[in-house]
Amino acid sequence: MRALVSGVSGCLGKWVVRDLISNGFETVIFTRIPVADEEFNYLQQIIGDINDLQTCVESIKGQDIGAIIHLAAVKISTDAVGSDTWQDYAACGLTMKTNIMGLY
Repeated sequence: MRALVSGVSGCLGKWVVRDLISNGFETVIFTRIPVADEEFNYLQQIIGDINDLQTCVESIKGQDIGAIIHLAAVKISTDAVGSDTWQDYAACGLTMKTNIMGLY
């Protein structure tokens, strides 16, 4: 089975990819920027933004993906919590869009 994983540049994503590979899954990486980790150089990397639905759909067409593991996330600064500035609300919006809507 082929599995697509987002969020591989993070610590959890790397461990998930390693586990998938060790269990016989053909693994594809979905990322905003190419993953430079030599350990994963041989894996197919699809470059795209998890927040762009059309790019996500187009990028997996014909890929025969049997599982999608969404680990891409944007953390919110603890300084933004409880703040009333526009920039802090914008940061919250990106966090919600990536972490919640990215699952859609």
